[in-house]
Amino acid sequence: MKDPKTWPEGFPPSLRERILKPRGLMDLLDAAFDLDLAFGEKGTLTQRLYGEKNRLQALLQKRHGSILAHGTRPVDREDYERLREFLAGLDDRLRPLPPWPKF
Repeated sequence: MKDPKTWPEGFPPSLRERILKPRGLMDLLDAAFDLDLAFGEKGTLTQRLYGEKNRLQALLQKRHGSILAHGTRPVDREDYERLREFLAGLDDRLRPLPPWPKF
């Protein structure tokens, strides 16, 4: 998505900067939603995520304060499970990959 040479014909020029230089995940979600609208897409994962944007942001706040992002505390198992369940509820194809084999 970041390489303009791969963009489909009719890519809206107004979204160029928003796709190339997003300020964060929610900015990129907003731009992807607008891109879906520009191409007349319906029922996409982007649109479902956008419709649940407030809930998604609340779930991601735990990550933002964690050692995985900007903070100093680990993410609790319950926080991970809530996010996993939320994503799986949006689309049954969004599920964790099987564990790596043990040798």
